[in-house]
Amino acid sequence: MTSGVIAWQIETPGGGIVLDPGLSPNDAETMGFTGFDKAGMATVDDWMDQAELILFSHAHVDHVGRFLDYPRFDDIAGKALITPGMLGGINALWRENGSHIKKTRKLAQIEAVAPGVVVIQTPGHTPASQMVYVQLASGREYIFTGDTASLAANFARATPRSRLLSDILVPEDRPAVIAWVKGLRDVKERNKALVLLPSHDVEWVQQNAENIGIVRQFGRKSGGNR
Repeated sequence: MTSGVIAWQIETPGGGIVLDPGLSPNDAETMGFTGFDKAGMATVDDWMDQAELILFSHAHVDHVGRFLDYPRFDDIAGKALITPGMLGGINALWRENGSHIKKTRKLAQIEAVAPGVVVIQTPGHTPASQMVYVQLASGREYIFTGDTASLAANFARATPRSRLLSDILVPEDRPAVIAWVKGLRDVKERNKALVLLPSHDVEWVQQNAENIGIVRQFGRKSGGNR
């Protein structure tokens, strides 16, 4: 299995919504990734330039790092929807640009943030983790699960990540995560057409891209959804 970092763009008339812009090369090397798609990073940078909104599933560096390291950070900072709890995680990364973020927004447990886009508070992987529900103009529905379900197997089998990860390497509230992945499985069983999108399962995304409506992929062009 190939684990990677997937950045997403939801195409909109206003310039697009970016979800989890990924990380920069130095962080990728530190985290042990064996390859880095610089062309993909350039595409994500372009997405953020054009975006009307930038969202994050949580504040770990592989999801917010490129946003914080963006060379023209002040030009895009105001596009980001950052909750107070998420800002604490961002500041823990010791990025200078984190101190430039002055505006946060406290969200309800379930809150619409754009037409067809709803943010769902799902504390567990981190205290400020979120999932993002999207309904396209076509009516097709998606849930971007973040690291609550970083692999497709997490929601397919209703099992969390390994204890090596969840207890030691990246400590999380395991009982809460178990409840969320069971919920994802149950929602999927009731709505077969719903697409659940894991955060790091590159092979699953590539193998299912055509069936689930992914129009550009990391490793080929770039990661994206419309």
